[in-house]
Amino acid sequence: MKHLKTSIYSLLVLGSVHAQKKPTIAIKNTLYAGEGIVTVNVSKLTDKAGKYFLAIGRDQDSSTIIDGKLHFKKKLEEPAVAYLMFRPENSDPNSRLKPKDYFTFYLTPGSTEIVTDDSIAGAKIIHENAFQKDYADINAKQKAFNNTELKPLMEEYKVASQQNDKAKAEAIGEKFDSLQTAFKENTIKPFIISKAKTSPVALTFLQDYIGYSVDYPTINPLYEALSPTLKALPSGKTIGEKLALAKSTQIGQPAIDFTQNDTLGNPVKLSDFKGKYVLVDFWASWCGPCRGENPNVVEAFNKYKDKNFTILGVSFDGGNTRTTKEAWLGAIHADHLTWNHVSDLQGWNNAVGKLYGIQSIPQNILVDPNGNIVAKNIRGEELQKTLAGIFK
Repeated sequence: MKHLKTSIYSLLVLGSVHAQKKPTIAIKNTLYAGEGIVTVNVSKLTDKAGKYFLAIGRDQDSSTIIDGKLHFKKKLEEPAVAYLMFRPENSDPNSRLKPKDYFTFYLTPGSTEIVTDDSIAGAKIIHENAFQKDYADINAKQKAFNNTELKPLMEEYKVASQQNDKAKAEAIGEKFDSLQTAFKENTIKPFIISKAKTSPVALTFLQDYIGYSVDYPTINPLYEALSPTLKALPSGKTIGEKLALAKSTQIGQPAIDFTQNDTLGNPVKLSDFKGKYVLVDFWASWCGPCRGENPNVVEAFNKYKDKNFTILGVSFDGGNTRTTKEAWLGAIHADHLTWNHVSDLQGWNNAVGKLYGIQSIPQNILVDPNGNIVAKNIRGEELQKTLAGIFK
């Protein structure tokens, strides 16, 4: 169920994309980097009154219709997934776009000509290049899977949640995760392997395949299959950096020591607890799944706290999450979390989170009395089973 709430947001609708000013970059024009020039023929659009945007991530440009066409230029450090978007006149600028009002494609250096039908969603690239074909093919498979397999489950999940049927919602969530894992293994992974030497689209989908938690033994062989050229691209370098961090924090490695202040402002070190099993729990007051898991963590703590076991909570409150120290302390009290807690109140920029490459929560690591990592991301029944095996 860990991916379900995120997927409801990302699969059903596209959220609003906010402009973010970027510095001008001087790029040598190559097959992989340079200026992407996009021309869009919108003469067939039924509704033309509104604003038009081209977005890559949070970087967004606008254009107006001139002689029936839109014109965009993008400086590319590497090919990238782009969104052609239309926001109808008088619509809420912060609302999510309707599916008919955006078109996803792969932008590469050089010229890309697009023609729409009666909506933006029906747009097509004229004369797709090889990279654009690679993206279109795998993206079509992803869309078909989302529509036929995932969306019906998400609707069932919403109904079960509205009816407060937790058991049914949990079962649906497990089925969702199972289907998504199977699709990644049977469709996405073979695609990455087949394109690892020839297409930057392999990088795009490798990033998706990795998700928010890098499993080093699984991901490293896929990364090593990439050509040196792809590894040298910005996203290739990013994946390499993530893997280096994942390698240093995988099971069997010594836990990286850290110091952060507790709720009273006193510095606390992970190494202060050497000689005990320590569950380092990454969470936040604003994180629904974290709060939902807390009763299970409390149960584990109460069961094993007198058996050489403790917990060290690391909070992602504050900073860019716009939550306060008071919210953090309130959640500790409300959820009866009677173990040690630390935070630098920098939200997603929490220094310990960066040290361990934490990009989503809840996550945790279990450190043994010798200071080595013996388990990662154990939650629910798995947490109870793991601790029961240790303290039998």
